[in-house]
Amino acid sequence: MSGRVTAAGTGQPVAGARISVFAGPEESYRFGSCDRYTTMTTTADAAAASPPVEFDTVSGTDGAFRFRLPPGGPYRVTVSAPAGSAYLSVEHWLTWENDNAALDLPLTLPAGRIVRGTMRDDAGQPVAGGWVMYLPSRSNRELPAALAVGRAAPVRTAEDGSFVIVVPPGPGTLEGWGATPDYRPVSFGPVPARGKDTLRTFEHARVRLGAGADPTDGAGPPVLTLHRGVGTRVQVTGPDGKPVAAGVAVCRPVVQPLRNLVPRPLAIRDGTFELPGCAPDRVYPVAFLDPTGQAGAVAEVRAGEPAAVNLEPCGAAEVRLVDLAGRPRSGAAVAVLLVLDCDRAATAARGAPGPALVDQSWFDPKHFLPRSVTDADGKVTLRGLVPGADYVVMFALNERAHTSTPFRVRSGQVSRPSDVLVLFNDSSKNKPRAAPFPEED
Repeated sequence: MSGRVTAAGTGQPVAGARISVFAGPEESYRFGSCDRYTTMTTTADAAAASPPVEFDTVSGTDGAFRFRLPPGGPYRVTVSAPAGSAYLSVEHWLTWENDNAALDLPLTLPAGRIVRGTMRDDAGQPVAGGWVMYLPSRSNRELPAALAVGRAAPVRTAEDGSFVIVVPPGPGTLEGWGATPDYRPVSFGPVPARGKDTLRTFEHARVRLGAGADPTDGAGPPVLTLHRGVGTRVQVTGPDGKPVAAGVAVCRPVVQPLRNLVPRPLAIRDGTFELPGCAPDRVYPVAFLDPTGQAGAVAEVRAGEPAAVNLEPCGAAEVRLVDLAGRPRSGAAVAVLLVLDCDRAATAARGAPGPALVDQSWFDPKHFLPRSVTDADGKVTLRGLVPGADYVVMFALNERAHTSTPFRVRSGQVSRPSDVLVLFNDSSKNKPRAAPFPEED
């Protein structure tokens, strides 16, 4: 694959643009590739065994680039504009017929508006190493085609907290995250999502941008202000009453900056865990897991109030995938999704503002990657599940997703939810869900 990167309107070559190619179908990008990236973080052996799925190069002084790619497309191509330029990044999905030995791919970068701003904490101190990204408003009708926004085109803050980002025409929003999880989300309410749905997001700061030539509407450089939260300490003991030597915990508001719906795993060390970024007078549901000792618990932590949690032996689930005639479906990849409530006001009832799904492989990849698959009886047995927690199991078969109803896992017991039916007129592309598919963030 070769081509040239040029500027829209002028046709001039763009040097220093980064071209990244993800090899594999879109379904693999959303479901499988993230598994491979997560697997690569577990051990050196896992990293060596993971096949290459992403390839990078940089355009030359004449804008030219060239790749040697494996077969098995289609390919997702992302072109990141050079740092310091006034161009926007773009991304494309493309196919490549197997009998073609070469493909010429001209790429054009549209011009944008340069926004210079600063990230600071609530004491006025600069925040270095933070992340800033742009999201267009739902009403924005001026977006260039194939535009890469959000986590596909982030920038980082400098030592003095400054950042430079290029944004497209039309209204939008800057969202920011600190380099550490010590900051609290800027809001606690849901925001509009797809269609009529609403969704909790967990960015640490947010600034609106206008539609004019000056995105700040004359207000000057935007300032993303981050508010430090309260760190809340929890003592964690195992079934034997002794401190848990090592474990992991997840909480919905403490997220990965570039994957805003994916929780950041937090370490339990020597029986102590600290939940960062808490806001006063709020309650935080937390899932705790000792993967080695196979013990876990779900507990509520209140900001600023030390707590103690005792883990119990994990539970298991036996789930079966069948078609409408009751015949088993084998070979389906299985995602195990923990149903975990978001944080809420201390005076609010449980379940407000509602649960979200947490893929267990995100915080226990050693036991949940690679994915389990259904056997000849359409069955899979899942162990190491957090007791007291609700779960949903999602089966991926023939590029479609089939989801179980929520079920509760109890300590030392095997749960057997109802069989999951394969409905071939229903898929992950058109099935309404109360919570989003984990990768659609």
